[in-house]
Amino acid sequence: MWYIYRMHRFYLLYIIFMMVCPLFSQIQQDFNDSDLSVWSGDIDKFIINEDFRLQLFDDDAGTALIYTETSYQDSMLWAMDIALDFAPSGSNRLEIWLGLNDIDISNGSGYIIELGETGANDAFRLLEIIDGNSSIIAEGIMGNVSSDFDYSIQLSFDSQNTWTLRSKPATDIAFIQEFEIEYEPLIDFNTLRFFGFTCTYTSTRIDQFFFDNINVNELQADETAPQITDVEIITASQIEITFDEALNSNSATSAANYIFDPFISIASVELDENLPFIITIFLNDPLPSGQLTELNIQNITDIVGNIIQPSNFELRLTEQPTIGDLLLNEILFDPFINGEDFVEIVNVSEKFLNLRGLIIENNTNGQSSLIEEDLILLPSEIIALSEDITFLASTYNPIDEALLYEQDLPAFNNDDGNVTLMTNDGSNDVVLDTYDYDEDDHLSLISDTEGISLERISLSAVTNDSNNWSSASESTNFATPGYQNSAELSSIPNTDDIVSLADKVFSPNSDGNKDVLIINYNLEKPGFVANVTIHDDRGRSEVSIADNQLLSTNGFLRWDGTNEDGVLSPVGIYIIVYEFFHSDGDVIKGKEVCVLGQRLD
Repeated sequence: MWYIYRMHRFYLLYIIFMMVCPLFSQIQQDFNDSDLSVWSGDIDKFIINEDFRLQLFDDDAGTALIYTETSYQDSMLWAMDIALDFAPSGSNRLEIWLGLNDIDISNGSGYIIELGETGANDAFRLLEIIDGNSSIIAEGIMGNVSSDFDYSIQLSFDSQNTWTLRSKPATDIAFIQEFEIEYEPLIDFNTLRFFGFTCTYTSTRIDQFFFDNINVNELQADETAPQITDVEIITASQIEITFDEALNSNSATSAANYIFDPFISIASVELDENLPFIITIFLNDPLPSGQLTELNIQNITDIVGNIIQPSNFELRLTEQPTIGDLLLNEILFDPFINGEDFVEIVNVSEKFLNLRGLIIENNTNGQSSLIEEDLILLPSEIIALSEDITFLASTYNPIDEALLYEQDLPAFNNDDGNVTLMTNDGSNDVVLDTYDYDEDDHLSLISDTEGISLERISLSAVTNDSNNWSSASESTNFATPGYQNSAELSSIPNTDDIVSLADKVFSPNSDGNKDVLIINYNLEKPGFVANVTIHDDRGRSEVSIADNQLLSTNGFLRWDGTNEDGVLSPVGIYIIVYEFFHSDGDVIKGKEVCVLGQRLD
């Protein structure tokens, strides 16, 4: 049997019938200093370790007792953290003195919790001791402490003679109920004087008992309203809400207490029978994709009637990115000395994307990194990933709204390489976007590209096209991590013109304003090959910006204002001469006029 008087049920620490609200404290010990002056017994066998926990620290096998003297009330609460770095057994075990009237347990009377027996069914056992003779009052969940553990426990005794033990792993929120029994003590609590621990151990366990956050208090009535600890979207039609204590079933399962904005009808609300602090909402219609939904929760009570404060939560249904959802937007592959690379990503979908599982790869060297945590990117949001976001912030002084995320990245060569975004569908890698970067993609006027990022010019143009990338401007400290690119072109004009200029006047001075000449093209079919040259106002050739270059249906070419020798051309009027040839014999020829200007200081 799991314990003597009642089958176990699961509850949270913060009470079903009672809660810790101490009017005064008999014992409160968190061991945040080295003071053991209130303790007696074998204190030379214990230390306060670097984690500020009380730890057994003996030289050899034996038994060690540490105790303190206190007083007891008619209803009590004992709470503490206990860790054993081994599986308890008959020769390595622990006794928690809840209260004894004599430090000689062989003659004393009182109550203890015992851990340690032969076999794999170790459990917390509550014992009553009368004149040295013990009997089991209750046992917890069999096997719950059969291996090493780090637990928080709480034992309460109330005026109705109800003993309740709850436990949980120290890092968890929710406690499970080990047992709850009604048993009238045969010993008057007012006669009890000593609280403590007895450790019995072999030579290999001399330093493997740990204790912390010990509180022995009078038990007071629960007057605290339940709190919501977590709201999680399980599926688009299922939401799980976790509270910090057991709930009144009628209030918890009333659909009227959960209001969605925009409205979503509720199919049902269920309270977990084994974990009565967790409710699940089932929806008739799924949460909308890419849309914020508010959930208002109200009128929920615990089982003694304390009512929750109305609470609002923002719900975003997140999805894994698919092809077309994410684009590469910026890369720094040649950082300053002692700096780090960064890769910038933009969400071009209408979805709330979860980047967990996204792979960033450099396919030229085979290195990759994986985003292992939930990372939510909203529609149109831009995020920069780097191993040192402090460096990014201090070097490039991004705007306050910039999104920066610390993430391992593959190594990127300082001259050329690749960056690819991928996901895995369970069997195959799916490429979302890829860019073969090259230092020659920088503006020709820049002789030293160290510390200067390459920015994407247009989100609608092809990623892996060198014309779609340009150096970040000097006005933004040569990079824009986590926010809009200085070189960004908002869109390719929707026009019937075969060739058009984004701006007829440009000034290649790296100020972030019309630094390059953008030559847009709009063709009726793919497959055209382009030859485009720039001439001065006397017809002399300055530079070829397209030499038998295969074009897509629409896109753009760019000129950074330099001639064939990489020298900035003088201020003046220039003529763009273009010829587009198709294999079916179609030929398109024409000219456009632009002005290369300079800022007047």
